Amino acid sequence: MEWQENFYSLNTHIFTMSHWLEKFLKSQGKYDVHYVGAGANIPAITQNNILRNNHTALFIGHDFYRKGGDIVIEAFKKLHTEDPKFRLIIAGPEEIPNKYQNISGMQFLGPINYSQVSRLMKQATFFVMPSRFEAFGLVFVEAMENGLPIIARNCFEMPYFVKEGSGILINPGNDEIQQTYQAMKEIFNNLIFQKMAEQKANEITESYSWDSVAKRMLQIIQK
Repeated sequence: MEWQENFYSLNTHIFTMSHWLEKFLKSQGKYDVHYVGAGANIPAITQNNILRNNHTALFIGHDFYRKGGDIVIEAFKKLHTEDPKFRLIIAGPEEIPNKYQNISGMQFLGPINYSQVSRLMKQATFFVMPSRFEAFGLVFVEAMENGLPIIARNCFEMPYFVKEGSGILINPGNDEIQQTYQAMKEIFNNLIFQKMAEQKANEITESYSWDSVAKRMLQIIQK
């Protein structure tokens, strides 16, 4: 922390990927702080031959617990009990706890590559990842640019993503599983979330590109 404070004090300007870090640093008296965003590393798929499944939720995250994978599965279990047509895909973790490995309606893929991520994002109904901690969350951006509504936690940068795209926020507390279940059910049953996400996809792609980040940085530097 001491090194970090000294480093910040030496800089004329600080660029941040996230709005929430910009806000925090300004609250600490660092006035020359500028949000510039970040660019998606997985390009949106443009093929029209990939069919979206209107009954599939998607979770992608390497750190299963930190990303809220346990919350997602527990919420999905309630939803699947009510209606067996719903599906959940879990991808990213090397492994998941034994008690979650044979859940009806759930498919665990383990680690996947970029092309698989893009394809899954074109096939799913929405992306759900109520992270307990998230420094930024590029996977949300990548889901949004592929036309997916998102379910995220009302913390860090995630509220900004939902505001710019389409989705529902989960508030921290004792009822996170119930909130996630209700959010999943609402998005499954209300096509307006999907339509809004698809309408916003091109804006997300343009705003969250590394070219756009570079332009924002240059504008500040030139001033």
